[in-house]
Amino acid sequence: MEIQQAIETASKFVYKGRTAEVSYGLETIQIEGGKVVGHNLISGVIVSIDDKNLSAAVDAKKLVRTMKACGKNPRLDVNDRFVHIRGDGGGFKLPVHEIKDIPRIKEPPKDARWITVESEDYAAIKGVMWSVSDDSTRQHMTGVYFADDWVQAISGHCLSRCRLSEGIMERLGSKTPISVLPEALVGLAGEVEMCIYEKKCFARVNDEIRVTQVQDVAMPSAESIMKAIDNMAPITTSRTDLLETVKRALVVGNAGVLISVKGNKMIVSCDDNDSKFSFTHAIDIEKTDGDMKDGCVLVSGNYIQSALEEVENDVVEIRVDWDPSGSLNPVFVFGKRYQSVIMPMRI
Repeated sequence: MEIQQAIETASKFVYKGRTAEVSYGLETIQIEGGKVVGHNLISGVIVSIDDKNLSAAVDAKKLVRTMKACGKNPRLDVNDRFVHIRGDGGGFKLPVHEIKDIPRIKEPPKDARWITVESEDYAAIKGVMWSVSDDSTRQHMTGVYFADDWVQAISGHCLSRCRLSEGIMERLGSKTPISVLPEALVGLAGEVEMCIYEKKCFARVNDEIRVTQVQDVAMPSAESIMKAIDNMAPITTSRTDLLETVKRALVVGNAGVLISVKGNKMIVSCDDNDSKFSFTHAIDIEKTDGDMKDGCVLVSGNYIQSALEEVENDVVEIRVDWDPSGSLNPVFVFGKRYQSVIMPMRI
């Protein structure tokens, strides 16, 4: 990989705390032995470059900023405890840190077990990431959870999971469920390989290796939540029609979308109480139970949109314990492999 691209990639993983905090040099990018490294002790990236002679640890923000300012094809040299960056747009020099004083991340050994992640499996992993919680106080919800050939993510308001290829956990060499921070898996392009080694998850594409810690915390099982559907008759409808209708409803700007069922129609509506700006549209549905009661539920339009975007088939199945005054029970969205649960909002 070109060094400028490698440095920009590494800069996404460096420590981004306050400068007054002790960071142990983790706000730097480390270049050594043909590798460009950026990490924050929890997750990081190792990128291979052609130049194996460079050796320096440099402030990440300043290095990225100066390389962009130098124009195309900037050149790096290290001497006299400075990194010199030269290009068509001028020259800069930055002080270097001692690499030996900075905590290191390493690639797994050559005999570590790597597996190729099928494109459908990687799509499944990416497809649940919208459900990962960004609440740092809920460590059991900040990762992507792998167990029993399912990948799952959960927050306080939604859950999504998708079935993976049979035996993928066995091929990874993991006999127990694992939870992985999403930084190691998101945004990769190409044939992805994965490796679990010494409580770390590695993901490799071409010259780039992502690494993050495998979390010890266990995520709640989805099976107990899924049992709630036993007494709910499914409604089926066109995934595309429902998705496009929800997108149009969100133009109103209100995150809450009201989904109502009346006879053989599903009515999606949204309104802005302040300006009387509203949207309503009905789409056709099929009920498996002709005696199923009508009702409505208020849910996050953004969550419904995210779930529908990941369903892989043309027909989507919706299950809700409908209530005419507004259901306070979860909304279940099902595809062939993909399942999502979204908590309702109060009307």
